[in-house]
Amino acid sequence: MPVDTMVNSTDAMPAEAVVSPSSSPKKKTPVIFLILIPVILALLGVVAYEGYLYYQANLASQESDIVIKAKPTAKVQIPLTLDLESPTEGSLITDNKVLVKGKTLPGAIITVFSDNKDTSLESDVAGNFSGEITLNNGINTLTVTAFSEDGQEKSLEVNLVNDTEI
Repeated sequence: MPVDTMVNSTDAMPAEAVVSPSSSPKKKTPVIFLILIPVILALLGVVAYEGYLYYQANLASQESDIVIKAKPTAKVQIPLTLDLESPTEGSLITDNKVLVKGKTLPGAIITVFSDNKDTSLESDVAGNFSGEITLNNGINTLTVTAFSEDGQEKSLEVNLVNDTEI
C-alpha cells in the first residue's frame, strides 16, 4: 500500500472502539459478596453486643463480692438503768398477783425473783417491760434484776404485803 493512502489504524476506528492498554474492562462484583458482607457485619454486631452483656453481668457479680473492711470502732457502753413503776415499796396487795412494770435498756432481760417463783421478762424496743407475778400471803420480797446485752446488771428490791382477807 502506498504511504499516502495508508491510514493510521487509530484514525480509522471509531472513538468508542479505542481501548488503551492501561484501562481494563470493569469487573462486576459477584452478588454473593453484596449479600454476605452485611450479614457478616450484622453477626459481628450481635457477637459484640452479647460480649458486652456478658461483661456487664460479670462486673455486677464481682461488685457484690467486694468486701469493705472497716477498722473496728470503740463501742460506746450505755449505762444500764432500771426504773420500777410498779409495785412500789411497802405496797399492800389484796390479790395473789401483782403487775411488775418498769423501764430499762431495749432488749434487756429482766428476772423477777420472789418468795414463790422466779419469772423472766424481756424489754421491748423502747425498754419497757411488764409481767404478772404470783405472791404468797403476807410479806413478799421481790428482787428485780436487769441484764443488758453487754453484760451489765442492775437490781432493785421491793417489799410488799399481800393480804387477800381485806
